[in-house]
Amino acid sequence: MSIGPIERVSLSNVATDHLRQAIYAGTFRPGERIVVDQIAKMLRTSGGPVRDAISRLEHEGLIVRERNQGAVVVALSLQDIHEIGSLRLAIEMTGLTWTVEKVSETDLAALEQILAQLSIQIETQGGRAANQMVLPHQDENPLPLVAGILARKTRNQELVQGTLTEMVKLDLEFHERLIRLSGHRRLFGAWEALRSQLWFLICSYKMFRRSGYQAPSHADHLELVGRLRERDLDGAQRCLRDHLNASTADFVTAYNARLHG
Repeated sequence: MSIGPIERVSLSNVATDHLRQAIYAGTFRPGERIVVDQIAKMLRTSGGPVRDAISRLEHEGLIVRERNQGAVVVALSLQDIHEIGSLRLAIEMTGLTWTVEKVSETDLAALEQILAQLSIQIETQGGRAANQMVLPHQDENPLPLVAGILARKTRNQELVQGTLTEMVKLDLEFHERLIRLSGHRRLFGAWEALRSQLWFLICSYKMFRRSGYQAPSHADHLELVGRLRERDLDGAQRCLRDHLNASTADFVTAYNARLHG
C-alpha cells in the first residue's frame, strides 16, 4: 500500500486566484493600477508571486499594460462586449450540436441540480434589502479569498455581493457543463480561454447593478434542459441563441447606461 506525495501549493497560483477574485469582486476597478508592492502586502507574500499573477491575468485578458501606468485592470469597451458575446455564442452553439445527441438522463439531472442551487440563490437574493445600511462585521465577509481587502464595503453590500457571486458561478457552471458534455476538447479549450473575460464581463454589468440577477435568464436555462430531454435540437438552438443574444444586449444596455450616467 502506498500514498501519494503531499502537493506543494504554488504561491504564484494562490496569488493569481486571490487577485483574480478581487478583480471579479470589483475591489480593483477597470482602469485601476495594480501595484505589486501593495498587493504583496495585502496577500502577505513577496513581490515574485504577485508579478507572476499579473502576467497570468494579463494572458487571461483581465489586466493590460498601459504606458506610464504599468499594469491596470482592463476596461472593457463596447467592441470587447460584442467580441466576447459573439465568440461565446459560436462556442456554445457548436457545443450544443454535439451535446444534444449524446446527453443522458444522468447528465440532465446534473444540470438540473445546478439550476436547483441557482434557484435557491435567486430566492436568497430576493429576500435581502440591498439598499439597507448596516454596520460591517469582519466575520461575515462573503469573499474569504480577499477578506482583508474588502474592509471598505458595508456588511449588507458584502452579503448581496456574495450571493450574486455565487449566482454568477452557478450560471457559468451550467453553461460550462453543457460544453463539457459535447466531448469536444478543442471547443472546451476555446471556452477556457474566454472564461475569465466572461466572468469579468458578467460581474461588471450584473453583479454591481441594483437589479441583480434576472429571473427570465433562469427560465431560459430550465427551458433549455427541457429541449435537451426531448432531443429537440432546433428548439434548443433557438432557446440558447435567444438567451445569449439577450445577455449580450443586456451588457450593451448596461455599458451605455454607465457611459451616459
